[in-house]
Amino acid sequence: MSPKLLKRLEGKTMLIGAGAQKAGTSWLFRHLAEDPEVYASPIKELHFFDAWLGPRRLAEFDRSYREKAAQMRRPLPRLAAPRMSSAVIERAEMSEDRTAYLRYFAARVRREQFLLEFTPGYSLLDERGWSRARRFLERAGLTVRPIFLMRDPVERHMSALRMQQRKGLVADAQAAFRGSLEWSAYRAHGRYDQALTALWRAFGENGVVIGFYEHVFAAPERHLRALTDALGLAWRAPDVSQRVNAAHAPSALSAADRAAGVAAFRDVYDFVNARFGVEKPASWSA
Repeated sequence: MSPKLLKRLEGKTMLIGAGAQKAGTSWLFRHLAEDPEVYASPIKELHFFDAWLGPRRLAEFDRSYREKAAQMRRPLPRLAAPRMSSAVIERAEMSEDRTAYLRYFAARVRREQFLLEFTPGYSLLDERGWSRARRFLERAGLTVRPIFLMRDPVERHMSALRMQQRKGLVADAQAAFRGSLEWSAYRAHGRYDQALTALWRAFGENGVVIGFYEHVFAAPERHLRALTDALGLAWRAPDVSQRVNAAHAPSALSAADRAAGVAAFRDVYDFVNARFGVEKPASWSA
């Protein structure tokens, strides 16, 4: 990577959405991407740091992008727009050349002060992974600001199950709920206690921007404004009617299922209650 190209990143701020899955990340990404001061990745979820520095099973994302890139290079009619095809091919290169991640942004950014990607899978990184990611970005002259959104763990878990049902991976989300609480890899996306502890150790508690899904949509004038202020962005009124990938219907869990969910995430509820107190939304299950 040429020093001239790398120099385009110096002094800019990398906004990294670290999760949580099914907590409004797609909506927030779109809102931030519309800011003229922000250059947003054409691919929302790059899965760069989790494939490189996360649990071994997440290296699968590198292989997935290599396969997509191979398809796009074939002399066949492309369904994806040229801009997206180029982004996928460049993402595939990141699995062999880590500096391709920096080149991906440096080649695209113009006068924007902020860069943005939002990969909820980054919530699975541990302290060591985040520390390495921070050093990697800071060596390029970037300031790093992680963003983490939380949602009632039981509701988040159920929303993720409904997404799996829409994809045909789960036959009946409601029926699968109790059993899914035993799926450790699946439940890990709701372990805010582990995710935030790793982020705080790598960036300090003041270095991580945190929001609650329920607050952002219920009172954006106050809570989204606080989030964008913390990032250093100008306030823009959002369109809260358009929630990307949202499941609007309530979970309608039975009392027994909800109690089982609260028990499964007891450590998470206790952690949030202790660390955030009255800041936690009153609608949470525990």
